[in-house]
Amino acid sequence: MHDTFCKLVLHLAISGGQLHDGKMIDCILNWSKPPLAIVADKAYGSARIRREIKDEGALPVIPAKANANPS
Repeated sequence: MHDTFCKLVLHLAISGGQLHDGKMIDCILNWSKPPLAIVADKAYGSARIRREIKDEGALPVIPAKANANPS
C-alpha cells in the first residue's frame, strides 16, 4: 500500500510462498489510523476480507476473481 500523493509505502507485509495471502489480513488491518483505501491482489477478494476492510473505515481496491459471485 502506498500514499499516491507522496508515493511512499505506508505498510508492507511479506509472507512465505506457502501461506495463502488471505491469512495476512490481520497484518494489513493493523493500523492506528486506517488509510482511505487498501490496494491488494485477488487473493484478498473474498466478501469477508472486503467487509473487514470496510469495517476498518477503508475502501478495498481489489480486483474480482474470475470465479467470484457478484454481490
